[in-house]
Amino acid sequence: MELKKYEMEIDFIFQKLNDLENGNFYESKRKPGVASAKTYARNLKDNFIDLLDKINHEKKSMHEELEDFYL
Repeated sequence: MELKKYEMEIDFIFQKLNDLENGNFYESKRKPGVASAKTYARNLKDNFIDLLDKINHEKKSMHEELEDFYL
């Protein structure tokens, strides 16, 4: 199984985890436009489930979908 294919999805999940780890969420920053920890958690869960589904069913990656869209 080629996980590099899903590099964009994995990077997105890690970026959001880094935001949480570094305190970059609304409850910590109190800045409009910054997502709440609850929103981050819900989105991460959805992103992870989506990634597992793509891997399990060998679906196109986000990168492949973007290539199809722009070509």
